[in-house]
Order: sequence, then C-alpha cells, then structure tokens
Amino acid sequence: KSAVGTGMEAAGAPFSGDVAFARVRQMIPVNHMVAPADQALSCQSCHASDGLLASLPGGFVPRRDGFALLDWAGLAILAATLAASLLHAMARIGFGIFYRGSRHG
Repeated sequence: KSAVGTGMEAAGAPFSGDVAFARVRQMIPVNHMVAPADQALSCQSCHASDGLLASLPGGFVPRRDGFALLDWAGLAILAATLAASLLHAMARIGFGIFYRGSRHG
C-alpha cells in the first residue's frame, strides 16, 4: 500500500488507502474482428511507424513503439546464447568421443 500511496502523492491525487484489482475486459480480440479474411488489411497497415495507429495516443503498439537498439541487443544476446550452446554441445560430444577411446579397462 505504501508504494501506491507514494505514487498517488507524487501524482498529486488523493488516495483513500484502499487497494484492489480492477476487473478488465479486452474489447478487441486477437483477430481484430475482421471477416472475411480477403477484406482484412495487412498487419503493416496498422502496426508500422507510419501505419493507421501512428497517431493513437497511449498504450504500446507493436512495430510502432519499438526501440531498434534494444531489438538488436536482444537479437545479439539470442545469437550469442545459441552459438554458446552449440559450441558447448560440440565440445561435450568431441571430448566424450576423445575420452571414451582412451579409457583403460
């Protein structure tokens, strides 16, 4: 409760001290209620920096509100993880074959 109170104080808004969860409902399903499919716009028509949602205030719109440097950093981390996993697997297999042949008994 103290975090909410601090946030409300910083916003200059009154706070009763009560904290509860708000019941919410998604108004637009994943398929955006477009039927039939041949009349649908492409994803890029809306989800692009110059798409139909470009001037929509608030919220996060995928492909509009991205941060390119963060995207590239994430891809670099993913590539490094996959490369390290592959290198580790190759080393385990290689050393396993090498040591299996040199065992005595």
